[in-house]
Amino acid sequence: MSKLAYSKILGLVLGTLLIIAAAGYGVMFLIGTGLQQAFAADTNQAPRDNNIFVNLVIIVIPVIIGLITARGPFTLKKTAGKVTFASFCFLLGFLVLVFFFISLGALGDSFEYLILAIGIIYFLLGYLIIKENNLFSREN
Repeated sequence: MSKLAYSKILGLVLGTLLIIAAAGYGVMFLIGTGLQQAFAADTNQAPRDNNIFVNLVIIVIPVIIGLITARGPFTLKKTAGKVTFASFCFLLGFLVLVFFFISLGALGDSFEYLILAIGIIYFLLGYLIIKENNLFSREN
């Protein structure tokens, strides 16, 4: 196997997992919005004005991050790119774990554990990039 094989595989899996999570959130959002409008029409109440743009941004940002994650390991040719992508992975891993603890008990068990798994895998991807390339060893 090549030097970055595990990083490439894990980057593709993590990017795909993040895109699936964003799509799942998008489907849940569309179902919730439809039900809200249906129930509001049934009770003769005006539905609350939802800002669709904000919710679409919330859906699009994880998709973009997932695409960056899936594409990132294939562009690790220079040391600066390796350090930048490893830092990106560690930062996102930390932020996703913070989001997991903030949303604990609010999203349901399956989405919460998915968020926890994504955070841990981001840390693992950053560790693999550093370990496979010996970025911080004294020989470099």
